[in-house]
Amino acid sequence: MSNSISNSADISKESCKALYEAFNEHYSQENSPASFFNIISNNLLLEFYEKTEMQCRQVLLNGYKKWAYQKYRIDQNGEDGVMNLNSEVQAYLLKSSPNESFVNLKEVFKNGSENINRNIRSTIFRVLAANREKTVIDRLLRRIEDLVEEETSKFSRSRGPKKDYFTLTNKFPEQRDPSNEEIEVVISKIGRFREEPAKENALQAPRIYNKEMLSEMFYIICDTLDTDVTPNTLEVIFLDLIPGYLPPDFVSEQAFKIYGHVNFPINTGNKIMLSDLDQQDKLLVKEAVKECLEVVSSLGIQSQLVLIKEHLNSGNLRINTLSNLDEFENREEVEDVLEKIGTIANRIFSTMDEDIAEIAFSEFFETLT
Repeated sequence: MSNSISNSADISKESCKALYEAFNEHYSQENSPASFFNIISNNLLLEFYEKTEMQCRQVLLNGYKKWAYQKYRIDQNGEDGVMNLNSEVQAYLLKSSPNESFVNLKEVFKNGSENINRNIRSTIFRVLAANREKTVIDRLLRRIEDLVEEETSKFSRSRGPKKDYFTLTNKFPEQRDPSNEEIEVVISKIGRFREEPAKENALQAPRIYNKEMLSEMFYIICDTLDTDVTPNTLEVIFLDLIPGYLPPDFVSEQAFKIYGHVNFPINTGNKIMLSDLDQQDKLLVKEAVKECLEVVSSLGIQSQLVLIKEHLNSGNLRINTLSNLDEFENREEVEDVLEKIGTIANRIFSTMDEDIAEIAFSEFFETLT
């Protein structure tokens, strides 16, 4: 059987076997993860560290460009993003608990040496999930889950392959996402609930709403919508209700995602600049920008885009704020313009490599005056 490996970031088969044997010999509650790394050879130790770092880089290159992973983003932090993730993975593997000295490291060696590389990747995903940035919306969603789980709850919960579904007990909702119009009806009904003021020097995110108020709001949401209520639906609702409690970059990202149907990063602070590209890619970017401007001109939305650009750059891209400006007749027009921006952005990203497309979209925004 060939000893070749298909992924350059994988630890070799021979080294995986050596690591597995060393771990089984060393595994004891009297020992520790740190002592394990001290007893293996320097070559094995170096390969483990180097390959884990390479796997971190591969994972980040394949995604994780959203606000929640901002300290890891290669497009904004360069190699510092990889170093941040790798150091947290190594720290995670060195942890012990009162009942298990190797509480995390043993997961790398479960199911035999042939699974070590896969287990390392799983560890990386686990660390990313555990350390992602959180907002007050995350806390609200967790509190709603607690409401649903109470014995006297009026709500029911179903678990799908990728997400949960909430509704009222004995209600049989439609299995689809609600439309923007349906969500706006809900928001109009629960917008009367007033938020609690944030406590000064609080150590955790504010509650926003007390338990009774949150329960009443959630009941109205489930009762009003004809559809299942997913965490994504709740996120859309709270994004509209409490933008002042949320990080501006997060609000901007979600606005483009929800109303522009954009599932890649939209930012004007890309670390890679047009000047970093070779001549051929520069020409591609300039041609893409020209086409985008022609589309904007034909749609007659340039003045509105300039306003959106100003609000995006100032970190204040909020649907309600924009809808009160003279350039927009109402909220629906704001959503329509964002959707048109999304169509332009999706066109760029469908025809160019992602890194070049990000530069093209950033350059397009910079030309708006």
